[in-house]
Amino acid sequence: MGPVKLSLKIKLILIIFVTALLTLSVLTLLLFLTPGLKSSPIVNKNNYSPEKQESQSLSQKQSQKQASSQKRFGRLEGKVLDRSGNPLKAQVSLKHAKTGTVAVEIETNEQGQFAFKKIPAGDYYLRAKKDNLLSEFVPIHIFSKKTTTQNIYLDLQTKL
Repeated sequence: MGPVKLSLKIKLILIIFVTALLTLSVLTLLLFLTPGLKSSPIVNKNNYSPEKQESQSLSQKQSQKQASSQKRFGRLEGKVLDRSGNPLKAQVSLKHAKTGTVAVEIETNEQGQFAFKKIPAGDYYLRAKKDNLLSEFVPIHIFSKKTTTQNIYLDLQTKL
């Protein structure tokens, strides 16, 4: 028996059918491999209701919010001193190492003490200034659930 000859219409129908089958296979694979993709009401026949799904997504958002509010925070404290060890009342700023933006700026007390509470863990630069005096940027790492202590020294000869 020789090769079977198919008409052009049958060939086109076969091509369309195979293409549709492949597309359906790819979509099904993507559905199962994509994390976080919700099942449709047609696929999920287990007591689906929009209200139930909305309340579930609200509780998921609340738990995500709680998790983000419990992010890794640390504390930074120290003193601003002159080179002789005398405390100075000054402005202290904490700058993000990655972005270069000032995260927080506070003023020390009369004893030169400062404390940054609930700072997200990461890398920062610490700097103090008083009148025309300015410290160098001090690289600092804030550790999660830990208190880091760092004193800053202002040189009386250093000017802005």
